[in-house]
Amino acid sequence: MIKLVCLSFSELKLLFVTPEKISNSERLNDVFQSLYQNGLLARFVIDEAHCVSQWGHDFRPDYKRLNLLRTKYKDVPIMALTATATPRVRKDILHQLGLNSPKWFLSSFDRPNLKYEVLPKSGKSSLVDIIALIKTRFSNQSGIIYCFSRNDCDSVAAQLKLNDIKAAAYHAGLQDSVRSDVQTKWISDRIKVVCATIAFGMGIDKPDVRYVIHYSLPKSVEGYYQEAGRAGRDGEKANCLLYYNYGDMHRVRKLIELDKDGTPASKQTHIDNLWRMVAYCENRTECRRAMQLNYFGEKFSREKCKSRPSTTCDNCLSQEEYNQEDLTEVAKSIVKTIGEICGDRHNTSWANNFTSTHIVDIFKGSTVKKVLTSGHDKLTIYGLGKSWHRSDADRLMHKLTLEGFLDETHVATKDGIVNAYIKLGSRAVQLLSGQVKVSPSGSHLINLATNFLPNQLSLP
Repeated sequence: MIKLVCLSFSELKLLFVTPEKISNSERLNDVFQSLYQNGLLARFVIDEAHCVSQWGHDFRPDYKRLNLLRTKYKDVPIMALTATATPRVRKDILHQLGLNSPKWFLSSFDRPNLKYEVLPKSGKSSLVDIIALIKTRFSNQSGIIYCFSRNDCDSVAAQLKLNDIKAAAYHAGLQDSVRSDVQTKWISDRIKVVCATIAFGMGIDKPDVRYVIHYSLPKSVEGYYQEAGRAGRDGEKANCLLYYNYGDMHRVRKLIELDKDGTPASKQTHIDNLWRMVAYCENRTECRRAMQLNYFGEKFSREKCKSRPSTTCDNCLSQEEYNQEDLTEVAKSIVKTIGEICGDRHNTSWANNFTSTHIVDIFKGSTVKKVLTSGHDKLTIYGLGKSWHRSDADRLMHKLTLEGFLDETHVATKDGIVNAYIKLGSRAVQLLSGQVKVSPSGSHLINLATNFLPNQLSLP
């Protein structure tokens, strides 16, 4: 490629290279220098520019090193493009690339033709629902199903094919030729559904994708927006369905924590992004579109969402009513009890390891064996939430964790199962001392997306 560039100075118009190549190839940089000296470098265009920022959802170190383009070629214009940058990330892109007094071109993040829904994920029954949706509502239409792992991609694709749906898996564990074949068949409609990990879709121009289904929790709001945004690029109505189970968060978080290449700072950024995604899913009251756009620094009225009948989000369509009540004292009782029997995250004794499910069992006054044998039926919170729906009690625990009053430590078994044990969080003292309140939004609890996240990080 470099030899070709050297021989084709006059004919060459566009050169596509990766940031990794620019960062690591001296020969390529020599070519750039020759082009520059001959006045043949018109501009640099950096796509997926959010990868420059360590605050972004997809940070890549070699993107950050692209600042050498500004230091070496001071008078060559640089254009940075991204569709998923928060205000914080946008500012960091300028700083990292050394772009001074740039011209901004910022369009709306609103995709009016996309309909957003978050659905409860409950084991294999959710896959049965997905199969039924594809065979009826989305019959003979093109779609993508995003899965957590390669094994999930393979198993979901296999189940679809058993039900006479033209589907295939796509992930890094397949040979290049197989992935290329799947991509070609999908674009030409010989395959209708691709079950893929998040990498699928980058650079693929297929405008008639009618649905994107997330069968697992996305790692961030930015990632979700980008992946869901691969639907409906022809401007016609498309559906974005996310099957959510809080337990999926544990799998994603453990993956982040086990990343050997990640720094403590980058891991914390990814975990914070994950919490924001959980908050989005847990929220049953606010407009989905408004939450997304607010995340990217754009204001949006839910009335506008309601004015689009065919793509109104699930929350704006909901007819459920919510009662207001202060849960601070209930929350304090739960947190105090957890402090007594579990301690904080530094207490790793197996005798102090209890799950959120166990705490809810105590709160609900359950007579399951573990509650009785551990003597936890004698605790002050035992039966305090007897009249609560189980789902509401679970969501209260999730909320207390999201706000940093509680924390979870994750332990993987030999079988790869991740267990999450509840501990006191960094803000527990603030709650117990009366410095903060737990403000609910009815029987389904809190408006999570606009409240505190762990370490007091708020949504931008």
